[in-house]
Amino acid sequence: MGQQRRGRRHMARKLKGLRRYEEAGQYKIKHRASGISMPAHLAEDHPEFLEAYLAAEKAAQSGQPRRRQKITPGSIEDVFRQLALSDKWKSLSDIYRGQMDRHLRAICATQGGRAGRVPITAIKPEHIAIDMDRLNGHDANARRKAWSLLMRFAVSKRMRFDNPAAVVAKIELAPHQQHPSWTAEEITMVRDRWAIGTDQRLAFELLFWTGARAGDVLRMGTPMLDRHGWLTFRQSKTKRPVAVPVFRDPPAFANPEDQLQLRAAIEASPKRRDLVWLTTEAGAPRSVKGGRQWLNDVFRAADVVGKTAHGLRVTRAILLAEGGGQSEQRRAWLGHVTDSEAAHYAQAADLRRVLGETDGERNLFDVTEIEQKRTISD
Repeated sequence: MGQQRRGRRHMARKLKGLRRYEEAGQYKIKHRASGISMPAHLAEDHPEFLEAYLAAEKAAQSGQPRRRQKITPGSIEDVFRQLALSDKWKSLSDIYRGQMDRHLRAICATQGGRAGRVPITAIKPEHIAIDMDRLNGHDANARRKAWSLLMRFAVSKRMRFDNPAAVVAKIELAPHQQHPSWTAEEITMVRDRWAIGTDQRLAFELLFWTGARAGDVLRMGTPMLDRHGWLTFRQSKTKRPVAVPVFRDPPAFANPEDQLQLRAAIEASPKRRDLVWLTTEAGAPRSVKGGRQWLNDVFRAADVVGKTAHGLRVTRAILLAEGGGQSEQRRAWLGHVTDSEAAHYAQAADLRRVLGETDGERNLFDVTEIEQKRTISD
């Protein structure tokens, strides 16, 4: 299915002479004739992508061999190069490092690569704010993080004395731009669409029961199941260990019916003994970016719109709090670092209790529907 989706996406593209491929889990695009890398994080009809594409076309038409430009000491691309070789860079999680890499490469590629040659000391807060204005929501905030990471590294190397990104305000996202929890109806829609025994159903049940991030679910496999029935893994983002009960009795604050759904999905999977369960049709592990796109296709095929894999993590956090799980227990299950993270979801669970649910009710999704109706009526 992932291959079919990718094929449709490529057929829709109109720009010619580009090579699109994945390398070390990163989606990349290169101009064939000139060998110049394109800003793969942007849509191909984005103004910055088109600018880079036209510059590469011009370089190819010049008839001269492309020479690699020398990196200017003290420039943005020079600081980025040093950062990418540092222990700080290696200490980042794979997912976060990939995100920062995409944004920092995009910064260097702006205006046909001229931005990368700008001295790091010349960057001011207004430059970062303007760069963020080109993006929306989460992407703008991620770009701010990339600038801040770069500037903090420059300060540590005494290449400048301040971090201009620190005074640039984070974009405040509207509630609908966050990751809303799933409704009971949406969960049923996915289960009705994907039968037990399919990769799609296994992926959904892993996301829903474990509450793990998509990147961690994509690398789950038999080695993570111990002989006591625990699914144990170390989170790629925080490096914290997590243990979730799968083939053992769940705690009293978790719904056993949800666990049974996951057990059935694992036992019916033809890959149940494999090192990685959610592989491609060719048997290769899915990249984080490709895997997320595949998961979105899984949800859309079930007519679930506007909900994400991370929304299932939010849903599990709320359910654990609603079931009576204490902060320490929820942190152990979900790998939250602080009590404040766990308390955030407990607030939604408290709201449901205020609205009158009884201890025996297990449909814990009605608040979302109530909030939606209230928004419409307001």
